[in-house]
Amino acid sequence: MDEGEVLDLSLPGCAIESARCLIPDEYVRLHVLLPHHPVRVEVAKVRWAERNRFGLEFLKMPEADKDRVLGFVTDFYA
Repeated sequence: MDEGEVLDLSLPGCAIESARCLIPDEYVRLHVLLPHHPVRVEVAKVRWAERNRFGLEFLKMPEADKDRVLGFVTDFYA
């Protein structure tokens, strides 16, 4: 299991910094640890990668987890 730090989070995706290098167009599965509840992303696509940072587009995730991300982002920017 690889770990990374979320640098930017929105409902369509996120940017991550990690020791693992990914390749654009690769597909991954991940858990994002938000306060009080992890969010599961069943399918994400790597849209860009630069050294140890990469951007992911969330393609498939449970509706409840979409709601948690939206709520977290809304509260964060309020």
